Amino acid sequence: MSGQKSSVLTKLRFLMPVILGAVIFTMLVVMPFLRSRSLPLLQDIGPSLTGHILAGSFAHEQKDLSAAIKYYEVALSVNPDDPALLEKLFSLYMSAGDMTKASDLAPRLIDLKQDVQQARLVLAVEKFKDKKYAEAETIIQQTRDDPFSVFVKNMFLMWSAYGQGDKDGARAHADALLDLKTLDTLASWNIARLYEALGDDESANDLFVAVIKKNAMKGSSFFSDYMGFLVSQDRGDEAMMLLESHLPQKDKTPYTLDAYRVVETPKKRAVLSPAEGLSMGLMELGVLFSGELPSEITLPYLHQALWLDRTSDKARVVIGELLSGMGDETRALDIYGDVTSNSISLTFARLSEARILENLGRKAEAQILLETIAKNETHSFTLQSLADFYRRDEQMAKAEKIYTQLISQLGEENSSNWELYFYRGITLEQQDRWDEAEADLLKARRLSGNQPFVLNYLGYSWIDNGVNLYQGLEMIKKAVAQEPRNGFFVDSLGWAFYRMKDFRAAVQFLEKATELEPDDPEIIDHLGDALWQSGRQIEARYQWRRALALEDDTTKQKEIEDKIDHGVIQDASGPGPAI
Repeated sequence: MSGQKSSVLTKLRFLMPVILGAVIFTMLVVMPFLRSRSLPLLQDIGPSLTGHILAGSFAHEQKDLSAAIKYYEVALSVNPDDPALLEKLFSLYMSAGDMTKASDLAPRLIDLKQDVQQARLVLAVEKFKDKKYAEAETIIQQTRDDPFSVFVKNMFLMWSAYGQGDKDGARAHADALLDLKTLDTLASWNIARLYEALGDDESANDLFVAVIKKNAMKGSSFFSDYMGFLVSQDRGDEAMMLLESHLPQKDKTPYTLDAYRVVETPKKRAVLSPAEGLSMGLMELGVLFSGELPSEITLPYLHQALWLDRTSDKARVVIGELLSGMGDETRALDIYGDVTSNSISLTFARLSEARILENLGRKAEAQILLETIAKNETHSFTLQSLADFYRRDEQMAKAEKIYTQLISQLGEENSSNWELYFYRGITLEQQDRWDEAEADLLKARRLSGNQPFVLNYLGYSWIDNGVNLYQGLEMIKKAVAQEPRNGFFVDSLGWAFYRMKDFRAAVQFLEKATELEPDDPEIIDHLGDALWQSGRQIEARYQWRRALALEDDTTKQKEIEDKIDHGVIQDASGPGPAI
């Protein structure tokens, strides 16, 4: 019986053409039903193996990891020797951060499917966490010998040797790590922390400096880490001189503020434990690849880092950012809520919580949270986060006031501050104070070196105000040239042609914009207007109906309904672009 079921996932792949009709039925009928009542209860499905796999897959797609795990657990209980099911459930445990269940499943997965890197790594990390270093080394040595696996292996063995008091062994693995010439920045930084733990301050300092110089990381967490090293060496004056020369604006970013806090409240930091050292290395691996590799690959490193060091709020913040980027905002909120330390991680977490609440449509909660943060921590980045929220929520007067406050605190104008002038220019333009807005937008253009967002907004605003028409059009063209697949820039170009009554060109670019942003109601609405003015009324009404189906704003819905009933007038007036 087991042999017949062992390849059920593979069989399902081959049967996809056969079950296409069932899939379509599921999408059109079953999925709306499931969404209306959340997910089906386990007892509703019965013992069907395929049913639980499909339900688990759907739950995973819907970001309901807890439900997905339950369905796959039942599926595995029906067919316990299916390596594909084992691997899927193991992957779900790792993504959910349930390291205990993942480590329980890992030996079975290795027995059935030998080449499973993460299964061996999680077993090795578990032994390492329990200070069973020799057993951990035996397991990690069985991993593959590709460059990335060898990197992880040497980092692991380096901290394991340190944990066993083998300083020479730790240095040997550190040298091997550097000799790989792979992920040099991460290797050098992690080894610097090892040398610091070993008391080799000179070697640690050399590596810290090399990392910062090579990667220009003056505003990163590496720089804050180096400040902590200097303070621990009673070199606080040197640290402050470096800060003031390289990062004169203390609270420009959370990282710069953190670096100043480290120096202004000096304390000798504790010697790293082996678990903390390995945790930092695994966490930075996750950070490094979070924007490049699928979450199924990066999340396990971050969760294992947190498993090794439960105090690592930085790991929690990074996991939260990754989950939020995946659209799993509920889980992101949960993990941000676990950040409690009085550190920059807490500020990061609260600002991220506010962003998620806003994305979920819980704007009142987001505003209260941001206002509380800004009241308690009057830093540039917290104030700007609040101003940006006000601007997005169309509370332009409030946003303008904060942007003005931040600009007044700048002192000298420089290229890093162009956004403040740009955003204040937007708030002024939205309040019909065009002369002031134009001055800010021109300044933002100069400071930013023709940043495309500035070119797009200023160029369209000129056209919208009936001034500098061809200069404005050229600006928008430059913005599109820099980012040709930005549907909002292409929309601005099409709408600029519309306002200049070149409806043929308007249709051409607005059709392209809708291809790039097929679900944006404002862009689709613009295309409908251009089609109408081109004498293509049937197509125009079709596009307006599409826009109406996607539009949430009741006022805009009424405007679109009026167009469907009556069309548009011939003076080419109307709302601005979807900038």
